[in-house]
Amino acid sequence: MGLVSRPIAVLLAGIVIISTLRIALRSLLSPLKYIPGPWYSHFTHYVLKYHVVMGRRIFYVDDLHRKYGDIVRLSPGEVSVVSVDSHRKIYSVSSRCTKHEWYLKFGGHSYPGLFTMTDHQEHAQRRKMFARAFSKSQLRVQWEDTIRAIAKKDVHRIADDLKENGKADVLKCWTFMTSDISGELMFGESWDMLGKGQKNEFIRSVAIYIQSSGLTAELPLIKTVGRLIPHPWCRTAFRGWDYVLDYASRAVENSKKRTQMGERNIFGTILAGAEKGEILTEFDIKNEAGNFTVAATDTTAVTLSYLIYAVLSRPKLQAEIEAEVSTLPDNFTDADVETLPLLNATISETNRLFAAAQGAFPRRAPSGGLNLEGYMIPEKTTVSAQSYTMHRKEDLFPNALEFNPERWFAESNMSSDAKAVVSPFGSGSRICIGIHVAYMETRLAAAGFFRECRGVEQTVAPSPGQVLGGFSVGQLPEDGPMHFGEVFNFDTTQSEFEAMFRSPRPPDSPSAAALETEALNMSIASAPNSGYPAGANPQLMGLSSDMDPLLIRHYRFDEMGMFAFKELAIHSVQHSPLPCQFLISQQSLFSRRREEEAGLSKGYEDSFREELQQVIPLDVGRRLVRLFYQFIHPKWPIFSESHPLDPESAPLCLVAATYAISLPFAVHDDKLSVDVAYDKPPYAELSRIIEKSLAYEMHSPTLAIVQALLLLVLRPSSDPMVADTASRWDLLGRLTSCATTLGLHLDPSRWSMASWQISHRRRLSFIIYATDKWLACGLGRPPLIHEDNWLVTTLRYDDFSDSGLDAPAQNHLINFSAITRTLASTLSKLYSPRTIGILSGDHEGTIDVAQPLLHELRNIPNDDSSTSSTENGFGQLYVELIIGRAKLRPWLTETATTEYHSHDLSRSLRVVREEMRTCIIGMSAIIRSLSPDTDGGFWPPWTQFMFSSICFTLMTMAVTSAGFEEASGWIAELQSTRKLIRVKVVSFPFLRLGLLRIDALFWRGIENVLQLKPHVADAFKAAESERP
Repeated sequence: MGLVSRPIAVLLAGIVIISTLRIALRSLLSPLKYIPGPWYSHFTHYVLKYHVVMGRRIFYVDDLHRKYGDIVRLSPGEVSVVSVDSHRKIYSVSSRCTKHEWYLKFGGHSYPGLFTMTDHQEHAQRRKMFARAFSKSQLRVQWEDTIRAIAKKDVHRIADDLKENGKADVLKCWTFMTSDISGELMFGESWDMLGKGQKNEFIRSVAIYIQSSGLTAELPLIKTVGRLIPHPWCRTAFRGWDYVLDYASRAVENSKKRTQMGERNIFGTILAGAEKGEILTEFDIKNEAGNFTVAATDTTAVTLSYLIYAVLSRPKLQAEIEAEVSTLPDNFTDADVETLPLLNATISETNRLFAAAQGAFPRRAPSGGLNLEGYMIPEKTTVSAQSYTMHRKEDLFPNALEFNPERWFAESNMSSDAKAVVSPFGSGSRICIGIHVAYMETRLAAAGFFRECRGVEQTVAPSPGQVLGGFSVGQLPEDGPMHFGEVFNFDTTQSEFEAMFRSPRPPDSPSAAALETEALNMSIASAPNSGYPAGANPQLMGLSSDMDPLLIRHYRFDEMGMFAFKELAIHSVQHSPLPCQFLISQQSLFSRRREEEAGLSKGYEDSFREELQQVIPLDVGRRLVRLFYQFIHPKWPIFSESHPLDPESAPLCLVAATYAISLPFAVHDDKLSVDVAYDKPPYAELSRIIEKSLAYEMHSPTLAIVQALLLLVLRPSSDPMVADTASRWDLLGRLTSCATTLGLHLDPSRWSMASWQISHRRRLSFIIYATDKWLACGLGRPPLIHEDNWLVTTLRYDDFSDSGLDAPAQNHLINFSAITRTLASTLSKLYSPRTIGILSGDHEGTIDVAQPLLHELRNIPNDDSSTSSTENGFGQLYVELIIGRAKLRPWLTETATTEYHSHDLSRSLRVVREEMRTCIIGMSAIIRSLSPDTDGGFWPPWTQFMFSSICFTLMTMAVTSAGFEEASGWIAELQSTRKLIRVKVVSFPFLRLGLLRIDALFWRGIENVLQLKPHVADAFKAAESERP
């Protein structure tokens, strides 16, 4: 017996040792090992799982963040963060993180629905189908009467209970209300739980199933065992979804039946509005009906219960709300309630502190990983930012634990970051599809309660165990107190077009209905870069405009900042400290003038798009777009990663402009290098299409028009020996005009809009600013943009959240923005006509202005990568050259003779000329290092003038030399640089213009072009005689 047991013991010991070593080794090698957290989080997830199962996860995670900071390792493969930047990276619309498969486990079945889909594209398609049916305006037209009637019946039930029994169970009543509404919306039938005073069998089964699913998601073995137990409760708990699907067949039947009768449940609306190619099977309807019912009952009921509790605990607040709702008309609507500032602020504060879903919304880190709080998180790592902690951060919400609705008033100046992290319905592209249903239920029920139950007092407050535990593990409400917890909402994107054109007119008003229908039928994809639907024309209303934005901020805007008139709307994106508003109008208002001036009608784009596809077939166009993202986008990120350019649907002029700027890179595509690269580029055809399109679109510009104009300004000349200055400067003027019309000269950081839009607008704003400064410097013209009127003059790292750029590309642009800022200061302080008049003869004054600029420039770090180092390094030297030329200017504009200078050279002049020599030598070294392999990417048009400046500065230094030897030295450097450029020009055509211009002086003869002092003329003759 001992002989047998000993080998077994050795084997078991070996298994334990090997397992321990594997865990230890995995911990030591994990990229997460440096992230703060308890020591055991490196080795096991069971401590975290214990707190989850005990319903204490959010408190456990919150305690860890208080101890370790904004980032905490929870287990070997899970990280929690609670900073605004990390929240944005994980949950924003542009985030590449995917929804965690935990949601499928929580659902308790393997049928993915809108709530549990992990694939971005699959989710987006399903979301698009559902968006219109769940939009606020559609709900108000089709379902508000039903929701209002049920809410009113529920409030009467509570009031009757108070009169008869002296108390009322509000949680039970709210649960009956939300369940009855779900029955009408999802199944097309009345459950009348309010009338019967009890849950039906379906809702009871759903409640049991939710409880068991929360547990089995963490402990799947329980489900395996439970399915084997022949007990009715176990069948419901562990096989309940089969019953849910069977019952949900009624949703399928009623959607068809009610459609034929002229009435329909919400799935009938979805099917009726489905576009070609969109499919929703009968099984999908059953699955989604069950999912929606699971999500739409307890969550809103719990939030409403806490709202009542929070208000009744504060008699002063209760009295103020009762007074406010008393101003509502007898048959008040949801829109009426939406205008009440205090009640809506109270709802928002309830959602911050007491929302039903305050736990983690887990995501998987994307391919390639992501950077959170300075730590590189590997792909597939579980990441989250739990709402419970985010909603209680003191830096975002002062006195965060205090229930204070006034913090939501406009004048409280709550930061945009604070508003962005409040996520009772989830965040980003997976925000709850039912958000408008929930808000409508909450507004109508709360307003009705405080009107009908004035002066009521609370009798029982929630116990500590009731407040936001883990998932629901307590008893059902009819048997005892229910533990509220991480009951996750369905989450999908709220359609951004819903923010447009809501009219206060009755729905049957023809003009209002037309606007409503037009807006609702528009997909966000139709105008991906603006956040407004296609057909909408937003124009900034400045503080000096006739309508007075300070008056407009008193308008009754909805929660999206919209107020609509008959054919116009005003969108408020910032309320304080100073208002910022856009006037939104329909494109059709400009149709007559467009047709007169452009000679085109509204349908012009279809015919022009066909013509464009004849010039550039769609398959070729898609390859050109890929080349754009490869060569141009990393340096000029004008598009958002979340809304990439689609040549089939993007505005025509933008597509054509993208093709035009990308054509030179066709040689880098295996197919295009054969099919296209050897043909004459169709620039003339593209230009004609672009110009005709712009002539029509300029009457109501959009961000797409700005992007198209920007690409046209940035596109190098098709003939490298032509500067094309007049046309390009005209384009820059049009670009600047359109940009200010759209408010791109302002900083949108505090605006009420999606974070990806803020990042995108800031990048566009800076790129326009930079284009203006560099082009103005190259052309020798005053910039069109003045610093006082343009607020985004540098970039910051959060401006790249939606760009898709890697860290080196971001660093390159950050440094480029710093160089641009110094260039702008140089043009303003040393080259404006006014400062030139003041400083032109002031040696010391010029140097006093120039030296701080040089110091600022030389403190800008260079990039690590060779390509970025070349571009930014040359840019820095070019700005230094421009500063040096300004420092020399007082001596070069003196009326004294060269001999005067030769006898009276100051030390400062010698220093300046030596600095110029060092700068030019550095620029020549960069030219020498240019390689097609590393530097053959995109160079903007002002590059021509930057390189051309080298030779002409060398010529200036030679002509103004004090003696023969100095002149000879500068001439030798000039000839060497000309030779170097002549060699490089084959691979880098942008060098050709500068070479042509300087060579023209030699072809004509230097003495025939320039007035030279004798020693300088002798130096040129000596250099000529030395040539072989």
